Amino acid sequence: MSTQKTKYYHVSPIEVNESIRTNGLLLNNHGQLFVMNALHAKYCGQRIYLPGHIARTQLFLKHFDLFEISSEAITDELQADNVGELTSSHQFIINHAIAPKHIKWKGRYTLG
Repeated sequence: MSTQKTKYYHVSPIEVNESIRTNGLLLNNHGQLFVMNALHAKYCGQRIYLPGHIARTQLFLKHFDLFEISSEAITDELQADNVGELTSSHQFIINHAIAPKHIKWKGRYTLG
């Protein structure tokens, strides 16, 4: 169980915004939900916007929505997401859905 009061975030295609706001964040076909624990990270002295980086390099999205998840909603251990990127230390997998009451829509973004 997560004991930190960390904010978690989820990047999603804009097409599923209404479903997420109505039904919450659901698991994928493998029983996983991907989250991150920071909005920014430093790499080689540069500040990287993690949601944009993940949207571009892992999800191949030009437009995306960002959701904030309350730490109270994370009820099992965070598993490290085994991605081969330097941002992997901020990316995790959880194995349960998140109810809408624990989710806040942070906005819609377009990558340049």
